[in-house]
Amino acid sequence: MKHIPKTIASCAIAVMFLFAACRSDNQAAQDEDIPSPSDSDYPDLSKTKNEDCPDLDSLDGDPTVAYYRLRFEYAASSNWSKLEFIDPENILSVRAMSVEGDADKAEAGYGGITVNQPKNQAEAGAVIEVTADYAIRPEALDAPFVIKLGQGVIGSITLKISTVVGDDIQTIKEVTEPRDAEFQLDLSSLSGVSPSKAPIAPVRRMGWALYYPWYNLKSWEADHMKDQPEIPYDSGDLQAVTRQISQAKSAGIDGFISSWWGPGSRTDENLVVVLEAAGRSDFFIGMFLETKSIVTEQGGDMARVEDELVRWIEHYVTNYKDHLGTMKVAGKTFVMPWITCTLPVETWQNVRDRLDDKQIETTMVADCSKPEYFDVFDGALGDKPETGKTVRYHALLSDSGKPKIWMSSAMPGYDERLLDREDPRYTDREDGRYFRTQLRTAFSTNPQWIRLYTWNEYPENTYIEPSKNFGDKYLDIAGEYLLPWKCAE
Repeated sequence: MKHIPKTIASCAIAVMFLFAACRSDNQAAQDEDIPSPSDSDYPDLSKTKNEDCPDLDSLDGDPTVAYYRLRFEYAASSNWSKLEFIDPENILSVRAMSVEGDADKAEAGYGGITVNQPKNQAEAGAVIEVTADYAIRPEALDAPFVIKLGQGVIGSITLKISTVVGDDIQTIKEVTEPRDAEFQLDLSSLSGVSPSKAPIAPVRRMGWALYYPWYNLKSWEADHMKDQPEIPYDSGDLQAVTRQISQAKSAGIDGFISSWWGPGSRTDENLVVVLEAAGRSDFFIGMFLETKSIVTEQGGDMARVEDELVRWIEHYVTNYKDHLGTMKVAGKTFVMPWITCTLPVETWQNVRDRLDDKQIETTMVADCSKPEYFDVFDGALGDKPETGKTVRYHALLSDSGKPKIWMSSAMPGYDERLLDREDPRYTDREDGRYFRTQLRTAFSTNPQWIRLYTWNEYPENTYIEPSKNFGDKYLDIAGEYLLPWKCAE
């Protein structure tokens, strides 16, 4: 059975990752009697993670990124106007500090600042003022930083650009009545100033896959199953889970984000087996919190939903945080809630505050990328490079200064047409082409973590594990992208 494409078999898998997520030290040593597949025609990737990596709690400070901070104060009374960065490559992060006037008509982003308002408002003299801060790489001082200004025939625009170093704000450029103008910003005043530094999340590059431990042997006989694993299994079978982990590791997957339906559920019972197999295999398990189940059971009552979220997460962390296979970042248990952004951000803030009061520590990553959730969560998932920058470099311009984890995602296809659902969705796998496109898009966002959607969700046909219909095809494709990405770190 081949799991690693020959074109990448020579990749330097054993590269040392400085900031590695490590196992707890308070568990028994790995047993040696757990059976594993005997495939001999692909490399043994069980040794790919640096065995001597330090616990994140013992690192000498967090990894940091250097930057300079610029402030742009832009006022426009024109019907349309824009400030455009000709080459935004050296911009790490952007934050709109304030908007005076009609905020819906203004936007500050990586490409620049735009203001568009109705002609009648511009003719009436309406002014929209935008103040936005930009974090730029130190390399920007050695390269042309070109800005282009443009506007409509009505009204005017003004611009003031300042450097921000702590509480010291120094104006370096003012522009009035530019019409169409292009200029190179002189950043020489920063050449003798040490750049600021901010932390980024202390994690190494990791591949993850959503995992569903809910199957029994009869599951594979269901009418809605178009396919099944090469070897049908019960999710409570230690040998089967050990085999899955070995397969996943062969493609550069470091852990499963395991679906969890709460205390006492089948997924909770099988989680013990999954953690056991992971702990013995140098593999990691995060919790995929099935939020929708709670919302449904509580009838949408947000107060009761909040109570249940706290109860579930407290149970999970209390019972599993010290297990050898549990994934933790800086000592905090990794949790990813499903459909995060369908719940009010205030609900999540309350949940986190209540967990903090109970000293229940989590690294909680949202499975969405709405900006209003960034301050509440420890990371976010999405598919746009600009959002990735905003999350990855969140600490540079945020008031909290807390680093965030950026995770991107890819799936091989989707087909729920055999399920009893209204307007069932379908995305053709296109013989692997769709998955490759998804992976290229995901990696283009410069993620710290990649989530594959999914390892084994058969009813919706998003699985990549070896199956009877596809063999190792989708596992091989995952490895083609994951392994070189990790080796290049």
